Amino acid sequence: MTDRLYEPRIVVFACNWCSYTAADLAGTTRLKMPACFTVVRVMCSGRVDPLYILQAFALGADAVLVTGCHPGDCHYTSGNLHARRRVDFLKQILDRLGLTDRLEMHYVSAAEATRFQQLLTTSAERIARLGPSPLRASLAALPPHKRDAFRAMLQHLAAQLPGGRTDGFTIPEEMVTEGFGEPEYDRERCIGCGACAASCPEHNIELTDGDGTRTISQFHSRCVRCSTCEQVCPVEALRVVARFDLAAFLSDERRPAVELELATCARCGKPVAPVRQLDHLKQTIEEIEEIVPRRDAVLCAACHRQAHAAEMRQHMKTVNLVS
Repeated sequence: MTDRLYEPRIVVFACNWCSYTAADLAGTTRLKMPACFTVVRVMCSGRVDPLYILQAFALGADAVLVTGCHPGDCHYTSGNLHARRRVDFLKQILDRLGLTDRLEMHYVSAAEATRFQQLLTTSAERIARLGPSPLRASLAALPPHKRDAFRAMLQHLAAQLPGGRTDGFTIPEEMVTEGFGEPEYDRERCIGCGACAASCPEHNIELTDGDGTRTISQFHSRCVRCSTCEQVCPVEALRVVARFDLAAFLSDERRPAVELELATCARCGKPVAPVRQLDHLKQTIEEIEEIVPRRDAVLCAACHRQAHAAEMRQHMKTVNLVS
């Protein structure tokens, strides 16, 4: 080890079957290694959640290393490949926020004790040249929901790193890891029925009626890419795509997706349903003509009940059932 002014603090996530075994072998063979590492043993590198990495940085780590089995040798078949995808995904975000070159992943087999020792030594020297992490304050508490906790951690990092940028940054679709995306609407086909909003388990999609318009909007941070909304859409007007927009993910604002004209009640003027939805019903259900004979005679549920009751009373009078 070369003399240096700063001794970094580095967290290493090591899989039980390969890289941790290599670390253990390096210790039993008394290979000289720096003392600035904290090794966290996990059953598989695929078990390392991005939230764990963010928490390590928030608690004062200057760098984080994720180590796992070589491709094709994973004890759980593909856990190391999932870990690589997650690390690459998170690394792009951290680089954008200002934690450049402080997160890495390496493959180390159980027999590569020397490689593990060299990896730690090289990383320690590199991080020492970078200097201490620019983070100065840790997050006191995290929300209980995992997605909210991940978002809170990124917001915390963005606030602590004045040199970072969040605007105009979107990760390419092929590099977005699982659990991040958003519904993409076909505005020409959507009828505004609300099936997507009603079925979303994360309450990501919302309907808002006002000023003669129904607006379908969404919170980019809530979508977990379960595709439930895509499956229930009656007209196949949306598909869930892999997408991550950093500024939108950190924002508390909804993003409008579709705006549709609302039909209003012919009596009281209250909104009933999107015009396009009523047109769709007329085309698919012949009996709808009895309920909504003309667009200018659309009634809300309350007015329809009153009108139907009045028709029944008139009918009963006609057949002398009511005096």
